[in-house]
Amino acid sequence: MRPNWITLLLSAIALVGVTMARLLYPPENEFSIFTATISFLGSPDNARNPAGYLWYQVGMTALVLLLARLVWERHRNFQPHVGSAIKIPTSLYLLGMILILFSVWIPDSRKIFRGEIRTGHLHTRIAIISIFMILFAVIADTVALSRSGFRKSSSWPIRIYALLWIVCIGCLVSWEWKCRQNPELEHWPGEGIHSTPLWEWILFTYLIGFLCWVSRAGTVKDGYS
Repeated sequence: MRPNWITLLLSAIALVGVTMARLLYPPENEFSIFTATISFLGSPDNARNPAGYLWYQVGMTALVLLLARLVWERHRNFQPHVGSAIKIPTSLYLLGMILILFSVWIPDSRKIFRGEIRTGHLHTRIAIISIFMILFAVIADTVALSRSGFRKSSSWPIRIYALLWIVCIGCLVSWEWKCRQNPELEHWPGEGIHSTPLWEWILFTYLIGFLCWVSRAGTVKDGYS
């Protein structure tokens, strides 16, 4: 996919928006990828990012639209090889993107959404569902590509993504076990490599690179025998 003005514009908005959100994050709130999830940048709470959350929402909206565009390019490139089976992972990817977009505009905040439900609780539920949607999409993609004759030697980004998930789950489960063994340890956010926010940053960042790869993979000649 050659970059065009829409891709460049969305990329620029995403970069500027997220960068500004980070720069405006109050120093006294001590932002760190080990203790703050991505959504902290988009939270209007005084304890998080009251001055920069709107920048985050605009930047992340552009990023999600850009990722959806990559998913569609992937669909067009793989359809001649995979056929109608490509519709399942594409649908899962796009549903995941829509849910991420909802989670961007329903901030991770302590404000009341309705009744006794806090906005942050709703945000978390939507975000978790979106994660599973995209995870299922990657699995469905892997199955569809393997059945279409896509070379295993060319699918190393999928294997790396799977490895990251395995290591992530292993680290988080081991931390939960440590917390049960030592009541003085706090479950959230986790220490060092066991940090839940850290793994969110790692997996989401890799997802961006993964979708960049998969949007081009269908055009790579040596991907198929």
